[in-house]
Amino acid sequence: MSGSRKSRKPAKPRGDAFLIAETNKIHAQNEHTLEVEEERRTRPRRKPEEYHHATVKSQADEKTRLMREDDFIELHLWPAGLRITHWLNLFAVVMLSVTGYCIMDPFLFSPTQGSTDTGFLFGWIRFIHICCGFLWCAIGLVRLYLLFVSKAKQTRWRGLWPWWKKEDFVNTGRMALYYAFLRKDAPFYVAHNPLQQLAYTGIYVLCLMEVISGFSLYSLALVNDNWIWATLALPAQWLGIPTMRLLHACFMFFMWVFVIIHVYLVFRAEVVERHGSLSSMVGGTSWVSGRVRPVDLDDIS
Repeated sequence: MSGSRKSRKPAKPRGDAFLIAETNKIHAQNEHTLEVEEERRTRPRRKPEEYHHATVKSQADEKTRLMREDDFIELHLWPAGLRITHWLNLFAVVMLSVTGYCIMDPFLFSPTQGSTDTGFLFGWIRFIHICCGFLWCAIGLVRLYLLFVSKAKQTRWRGLWPWWKKEDFVNTGRMALYYAFLRKDAPFYVAHNPLQQLAYTGIYVLCLMEVISGFSLYSLALVNDNWIWATLALPAQWLGIPTMRLLHACFMFFMWVFVIIHVYLVFRAEVVERHGSLSSMVGGTSWVSGRVRPVDLDDIS
């Protein structure tokens, strides 16, 4: 009954034969990888003058056209430490703002609601505000540490000052006209343009003033404990508690003006410039066209 025999599938190699087959498969994959790398290495390099002028519009146009050609460069922008502190900072600012506004204007305890007995609710709000304040200070110390030890050049202390060469002054004016809708295009920066660098430096100063005013108010009840609290309470004692509370609240409102503008510009850059400014703060990388050279490419490590 040889005709009724069923054909058997070839048995998978076992033992040494299996190892040999797997090794050959790996060698084949490595050879393919080497061929691809060799092709990229021997690809003729373009001269600097052959690059397109780095502008916002050229980057968006190139990305639209080259999405099918896979001709993009991955740039590692923001290290993990900076991204973690960024999102923790957002959490702390939101919590401080909500609880701080309740302390400034305790609308939750309005007598028109009937009973005015709220238990320890206001105490919990104040406790959360103080805890988030110390968390915010810790985040600030970590960011200060990263300014001097971070391996990414764009996140170090030099990034706080926008003008290092003549071109930076010119591009600052171009970016200002672009944001004011008086210019159709602007120099393309993959990290922070000069106006953004200046804004972040200003917000750091504003945050420092917020911390000083907050600690001054918090230290008033602790002036007799030690000289540290007594020193921190001096600004509130000099200016008066109402003035210091007003300044503390104004700093918060100025900060939220920055946050609103910052969020708008991030989403605008995501739509117009299309190089992943929002996603880069999540994954740490940004993709730019290989044919468009960002102005700040040499300042990114």
